[in-house]
Amino acid sequence: MDNVQNFYHAWSLKGISYGGKSLEVCHEPYLIEEKDALSFKKDLEILHSTVEKVTTLFIKGEFRELYSFDSRLMDLILAHPGYSVSCPLTRWDSFWDGENLKLLELNTDGTSGMAYVEALNRIYIESFPGEERVYSSLRKRVLDTLLDCYHEFSKRRVEVPQIAIVDWKDVATRPEQIDLAHYFNQMGISTVLADPRELRYDGTFLWKDDFRIDLIYRRVVTREYLEAWDKVKPMTKAYFDQNVCVVGSFRSQIGFDKRTFTILSSPEFEIFFTPQENQLKSFLIPWTRSLQRTKTEFHRALIEIPQYVIDNPSLFVLKPPSLNRGRGVLMGSDIDHDQWKEEVIRRLNGGDIVQEKLQVPLRKGVGIHLGHFVFGGKLAGWMCRMGRDAVLGDFSDDYLVPCLIHQVLDPVL
Repeated sequence: MDNVQNFYHAWSLKGISYGGKSLEVCHEPYLIEEKDALSFKKDLEILHSTVEKVTTLFIKGEFRELYSFDSRLMDLILAHPGYSVSCPLTRWDSFWDGENLKLLELNTDGTSGMAYVEALNRIYIESFPGEERVYSSLRKRVLDTLLDCYHEFSKRRVEVPQIAIVDWKDVATRPEQIDLAHYFNQMGISTVLADPRELRYDGTFLWKDDFRIDLIYRRVVTREYLEAWDKVKPMTKAYFDQNVCVVGSFRSQIGFDKRTFTILSSPEFEIFFTPQENQLKSFLIPWTRSLQRTKTEFHRALIEIPQYVIDNPSLFVLKPPSLNRGRGVLMGSDIDHDQWKEEVIRRLNGGDIVQEKLQVPLRKGVGIHLGHFVFGGKLAGWMCRMGRDAVLGDFSDDYLVPCLIHQVLDPVL
């Protein structure tokens, strides 16, 4: 077999799936030049600190009227997780055309894809040896971040914690979680998978059967957790009591909520940030506003929302505040004008944001979406997906592409 055949054969043997379906992949890698990787690292780590700042200010009482969280979620957010970082495991989804980087969304809630990416990158390097292309071990970076949070945890009882990766049994990314658990166990950290409905709390420790849980790697998304509120009381009580370290904590919901992009984008909030942060935000964050009746600036012109949005559908995208996998995202260019008007009016004052539509970078006529993993506030690696839709959906809807650094000097990550 030639190198290309080796690549696809090795991937098929790996048997990686999403929601029971094999993930589609492409053997042609997406290469990030070393200078660009260094630029991404500098900019994303600064920008990530602004999200931490927004979360800290929210805890102190700022911005709360923008989010309209219900009382249960507010209680979870205000409960101190026992360590300092609010968004420890994240992925910034972006468009990168080789010159300009635009960050579309921040995934902090059940962030996934790292094990898929690492497996694909490793198979590519093994199938096409001898090239000056490298990648970082995302699984190791995940584990290091979990342990860093635990070692800071205010009620740490043991030096080496036992970990439960917590999510629903039937979640589509279960194969990735199995892979992560296997890796953690290989690294000497006892790890199990657990459904949050199966946990038991004795007032001191949280348990999965007879397995004591010191640290929860939370993959269950907040919205679904709240929907199952009466069935997850043991985990919730242990969290409130700080008798289990939950990474990421529920404070990560601030970063995940797309209304945070209105704070990062709107001039009225610049007083909360440094000049360097404001300049960087203006370059990286697309124009984003809450979908509510107001006057605001759009490219130096004063406009009225919603009327300007209704009249110019080709310029805008509507996004719900806290859904994932592209659900509820609507591009004005994809529907007729009457439907667009109806949707804008229906969603008005309901929490949605309106964001300027950006041109999708293309590769051989197919859209390229670049995800930047930031773990513990530090850039850890990338995920590249190719798809014909401008809106990212499930992994099963796109092609996963090896994403490597074309590196010739010192390690970037």
